[in-house]
Amino acid sequence: MNNKRPIYFAPPREIYDALESSQSKATLEFLHLFLNKRGHILGGGLGREELIRYLSNLPLSYFDIDEIARQLESPSRKEKSAAKRLSKKIDVVNFQSAVDIVRKKRSSMNEGIDLIVTPDGKVRIKLIYTELQLEMTHLRQNKDRESYIELYSGNDGSKLVYPDSKRVNDVVSEIVAALEDIVPELKASEVDLYAFEKKERTLFFQNLINGLEGFIFHDLLKVSVNSEIENLIFDEDEALCDTSKEDSSERIKVEDEVKAVLKRAALDGSGMLTSVHLKNFLESGFYLYRVVWQAIKKGSNGDKYEFEALLKNPVKGEGFVFHVRGKYNCKKDGGYAATRLSVKDENDSLLNLLEGSALIVYKDMIESR
Repeated sequence: MNNKRPIYFAPPREIYDALESSQSKATLEFLHLFLNKRGHILGGGLGREELIRYLSNLPLSYFDIDEIARQLESPSRKEKSAAKRLSKKIDVVNFQSAVDIVRKKRSSMNEGIDLIVTPDGKVRIKLIYTELQLEMTHLRQNKDRESYIELYSGNDGSKLVYPDSKRVNDVVSEIVAALEDIVPELKASEVDLYAFEKKERTLFFQNLINGLEGFIFHDLLKVSVNSEIENLIFDEDEALCDTSKEDSSERIKVEDEVKAVLKRAALDGSGMLTSVHLKNFLESGFYLYRVVWQAIKKGSNGDKYEFEALLKNPVKGEGFVFHVRGKYNCKKDGGYAATRLSVKDENDSLLNLLEGSALIVYKDMIESR
């Protein structure tokens, strides 16, 4: 496995620029601690710039530079997730074989790909790689990333749930291709609204926010709409989207209006498609392609969870991705904490639930056409 950060010895100027440009990370406390651990005890009256200038001119080892680089790293925003369904149940032996094939094929990619089976029986791929960020200074261009590809299996087949990034998508595509060679007649699929008309795409998102198993709809925070839709006969020369200022202004207005309609329909349990306002919305030529909403978990202490679902390519109806943005703890007085908390311990199960609910809505709509 080759997952080490490429060795790079930064010159003093690079170290100075990186530290000087990161005031929130390269604090006085960090600078003093870094120097003290290496036997350089400087007076407390020295300013930040003086400490940086002194530090950057020291003879630093690879590990010294690596520590500085890690201190200056900015945490990435939580990636959205995607999923692929597999028509047959995948056992660990076949999954390991696919991982071995892909690892060998990608041996020159400076990444680690390992299959992990946790004590509680979860099966996942751990992907470690270095991401090049050219917009950063040389010292900060190499960013270590770690992602997990989760495998869920049941009587009706298996599915992969994974972060929606280019590197992870590439690995998943190769894993699926390897599995298709190993498992006879295996088919891969995903939620795809390409063949859905505008009205059906809107209905899909309405049913999703109301159909999340184990949750009660609470509030709708954001919707995004689009007016363009690709013909069912694909034409590569067709423009994907009109981004004129006039179109953007109208879209914002429509989003505000339809959000109020969708929220009211969800709260009172009425069918959104029976709303006069919605009919006007549909006749305007727009449709939903993104929703951000909050829901209360049933049987809990009333904590409020925040979800997001969207189409990355609304014109084609492709690229369905989803996200658990966090939760707000319920206070004793019935209100909610102002700070949104991470759902790290629940994230995998919530993503699995969200994807499963989307698939149920999708299949129900396909069957009712």
